[in-house]
Amino acid sequence: MSAKRILACMLVLTVSAGTVLLTDVAGAAKRRGTPKDLLGRKIPKVKVVKMPLMRVLKHLSDVSGLPVKADWPGLNVAGITKQTPVTLRADNQPLAKVLDLMVNMISPKRNPLAWYLASGEVNVTTQMRAVLRNRYYIPTLARTAAPRKITPTRGIREINFSQTPLHLAVEFLRDLSGKNFHVNWRALESTGITKDTPVTVQARGISIARALDLVFDQLNVGRDRYASVYWIVQGGVVQIATGEVFNRRVSVKIYDVGDLLMIVPNFKGPRIDMQRSKSNGSGNNGGNSLFRDDDDDDDDDDDDDGLSTRELKERLKKNLEETIKMSIGDDMWDPNGKGRIKFMRDKLIISQTPLGFKMLEQAFRR
Repeated sequence: MSAKRILACMLVLTVSAGTVLLTDVAGAAKRRGTPKDLLGRKIPKVKVVKMPLMRVLKHLSDVSGLPVKADWPGLNVAGITKQTPVTLRADNQPLAKVLDLMVNMISPKRNPLAWYLASGEVNVTTQMRAVLRNRYYIPTLARTAAPRKITPTRGIREINFSQTPLHLAVEFLRDLSGKNFHVNWRALESTGITKDTPVTVQARGISIARALDLVFDQLNVGRDRYASVYWIVQGGVVQIATGEVFNRRVSVKIYDVGDLLMIVPNFKGPRIDMQRSKSNGSGNNGGNSLFRDDDDDDDDDDDDDGLSTRELKERLKKNLEETIKMSIGDDMWDPNGKGRIKFMRDKLIISQTPLGFKMLEQAFRR
């Protein structure tokens, strides 16, 4: 075999941080099949040490033949950037498992990451943004029109509220948006907020939705969730009231989470030792590697061996449910609150008050 052919078959990349990635590049160029086929196809060798996440995703795309992209706005909110270092080692494993290992390693504790397949591409984002992108509404009345969004793509050229009475600020944003606004002044006044309460906001190039957030965030300083002021869109009308008002009735929303619950069957791969990760840091190598061979971890009971596909999927469901509940507090969920979560096949069904749904949106900032 010629030297040129050998170089084409094996890419060896070394950067200043000591990152090394070994993969079969020539084979990737010839790979054909459906996106799901490519997810299940094995990558001969992946070895990465402190490589920026952006470069890891690019190389996974190159070697698998399947585009792997990142939802950077969502990841940035979770504290993940293009330069987040990734340490990863896997031999002869499917792309799906490599992605699982990667997101598990870099996931923040309170905002776990996930990946999903859509339109022939792998997308890496936060778990909740992946859930919220597949939302279905169940209207309370038959033939109810779908709610219109209050987030115009064009921004406000300039907003300059300086000790402006609240009712004038709301009227300004209402006229600018062209939407119907309804303010429950009685509810606001019960918490000490009146039509004449002054607000001060200066901003440029923001959406009307963001302007509303800035106005009410200012009013909500020092208030609990029930005394705070929120805005939601119901039936094409922007409703403004307190959390106590928005916590009275319950509605249902359904999310398609099938891609988050996808399991690659009949797979046995490297295991993760989180204790080693915490004690030795993310840049480990050699004998202190985060990833261990099966022969070295016979005493590790926290692994997927022996679990059926159904049991693995149930574990994923439980983790997803815990993440959602934790994001807004246990007091918003049964038995302390009015919210409930259940799964029906690959559908996530959430029963919650408008306040609960608003808090979920704020927590994960779609």
